[in-house]
Amino acid sequence: MKTITLCAMLSTLAAGPFLGAQVEVPVERKPLRIIQTEEAVFPWMLSQQGITEGWAKIAITVDAEGTLLDALPVSYTRKPFADQAVYVLRRWRYEPTLIRGEPVGTQTEIVFNFQAVGVVVSFDTERYLNRFVEEKASYRPCSLRELDRVPTPIEAAAPVYSDQLADKGVVGQAVVEFYIDETGTVRVPAVVSADYTELGILAIAAVEGWKFEPPTSNNAPVLAKVRQTFQFHR
Repeated sequence: MKTITLCAMLSTLAAGPFLGAQVEVPVERKPLRIIQTEEAVFPWMLSQQGITEGWAKIAITVDAEGTLLDALPVSYTRKPFADQAVYVLRRWRYEPTLIRGEPVGTQTEIVFNFQAVGVVVSFDTERYLNRFVEEKASYRPCSLRELDRVPTPIEAAAPVYSDQLADKGVVGQAVVEFYIDETGTVRVPAVVSADYTELGILAIAAVEGWKFEPPTSNNAPVLAKVRQTFQFHR
């Protein structure tokens, strides 16, 4: 069993004001931890076809209780690699991200590099995939310019923004990135940036309920990756 932390963090200790005992001070952010309870294996059917390597990138959402809510294949060289990656991801355990000691939901992307001799898991997706540019993805998300038309929303309620937040000065913008799958369902929304954490939470809550007409490219349903900016003010 392997344990993975998305990035290294150091705990800070401070002396107690009276007793001199050391008290642990919560770090600002403690990243998601992933416990690999089962090893990914090279798909047998592909090895029988003489295929010796490939990769799959999976976007996941883990909630504040450490439950895997979604595992979306976003690109891969062959579908059996993505199927195997999703299979093990649904069997692994997760300890949620902590912000100032409070658990929060997390969205991230994971690359599985499959080779006949074993499987390597990486979280530095861009740098890792650059090593495999010679083997093009057979499946990947389409950009807006590759779509037949801009995705048409069927349901797109605005974020719920209260006067109380405005009175506290919690104003500004939040940028959210998300996938729209072949059925028009929003998958794995993630905050790209937010002037306040609360605004990012409100934006994610809204986007999770959105529904679109299925995006198409050359009249065929495709996975699309889009970005939405929200402005919050009175």
